[in-house]
Amino acid sequence: MERPIGANSPTGFEGRDPDPAFVAMQAEQAREVEQAMAELEPRLRHLVRARIEGLASFRELAEQLGYGSESSARRAFFEAQSKLALRLSNLRSAGQGPA
Repeated sequence: MERPIGANSPTGFEGRDPDPAFVAMQAEQAREVEQAMAELEPRLRHLVRARIEGLASFRELAEQLGYGSESSARRAFFEAQSKLALRLSNLRSAGQGPA
């Protein structure tokens, strides 16, 4: 997968100053994601973080976290993603975050 231009820069604005509003919006979105992640049970939170950060395969996580199989870990990951998406959507539609 190709990385977006400026992906090596923490703000995505390599070589120029980022728009403060954009940086604030990114910070708010990060807080929302962290809030939604905190609502997951610890095992799911570990599964999601490990997969998103590329730290372990589904097979490894199934063993580490006590899922019966790789497919069970994969299913739990996608269910957790759905829960996160719903929670973020609810936060945003309630006017508590950016659209």
